[in-house]
Amino acid sequence: MKSKNKKVVIIGPFPESLTGLNISNLTVYNILKKNKFLVNRIDMEINRRLDDSIGKWRWYKLKILYIYIEAYKIITANIVYCTVGQSFLGIIKYAPFLIIATVFRKRKVVHLHGNALIYNYQEFGSIKKFLAKITLKMFDKAIVLSDSLRPNFKPFLKNNQIFTCHNFISLVEVSTFQEPSQNLNILFLSNLIPAKGIIPFLHGVEELYSVHKDIEVHIAGTISDDYPAIKMYLSKLSFVTFHGSVTGLEKATLLEKADVFCLPTLNEHEGQPLSILESLKSKCYIISSNVPGVSDIISDKNGELIWPITSKSIKIAMEKIYLDRERLEKVKSYNLEHSKDFSLQNFEKNIIPLIVE
Repeated sequence: MKSKNKKVVIIGPFPESLTGLNISNLTVYNILKKNKFLVNRIDMEINRRLDDSIGKWRWYKLKILYIYIEAYKIITANIVYCTVGQSFLGIIKYAPFLIIATVFRKRKVVHLHGNALIYNYQEFGSIKKFLAKITLKMFDKAIVLSDSLRPNFKPFLKNNQIFTCHNFISLVEVSTFQEPSQNLNILFLSNLIPAKGIIPFLHGVEELYSVHKDIEVHIAGTISDDYPAIKMYLSKLSFVTFHGSVTGLEKATLLEKADVFCLPTLNEHEGQPLSILESLKSKCYIISSNVPGVSDIISDKNGELIWPITSKSIKIAMEKIYLDRERLEKVKSYNLEHSKDFSLQNFEKNIIPLIVE
């Protein structure tokens, strides 16, 4: 590989915000650095708190004008790697960078983390469709998380320009021995917003606890100030332990102790949540939503996929495995083996050539 192909600028959101996309961008950045690429980045994260403003106008989003000053980094790069959003604003804010990259004849790669792009595009008016289309058509290559997500780019790129690269598991190893418990340990690990199914989950575990007292329920994630009712409801459930936002060893320990991982997302266009992959490695029985991004990587061999998402469907799925501990142990062993398909090593091997070749 010639040295001129080793200069990459990554444009997308980075931590502090602990979303799957931010973590993925940081991981790609570190992988490229480790492999001796010259890497720069333009951080598109303009809000360090959780809110419900995705795709909506907020005054603080004017910060993007300041970020455009960093566009000079594109001039010295050979490859521009972007993780665009899926709303109109999430797409169009990358246009100035792409115009500069096109003028200076840089290779442009887009990596989509989700399945809402094509559905949102179909709802755009004619002007928004036109602007979104000319923006996305500037890319030379697109990467999606699974084959079922390829249609997101069909209006913009040729089939041979669209590639698949599964997400990865990056979890701190827990070396301490975990004392086995007779209680069924249930974990919800995600942002506590309605779109992630937190409300039917809380109702579902409350219904389960009313008939089975020997369960432990743990919840970890950030609660948005936009949803005080969720905070209030949580405070009333004495059998639920809320851990707040967790990372590193604390997150890994919660996953390691869990028997059941539940992510009943209400988003029909969900991508490939990192937390589901992490729960595989932690030998959890997985209860999640039967939507394309999730069903590409999870089947009934890994737990149970449910739809529609209601407190009743969640309670039934959890009670089913509560009463069948033999199946629980079989699934947990299978999931540990299945998780090897999503190792960080495999991701590194696949993502580097997709970006630089």
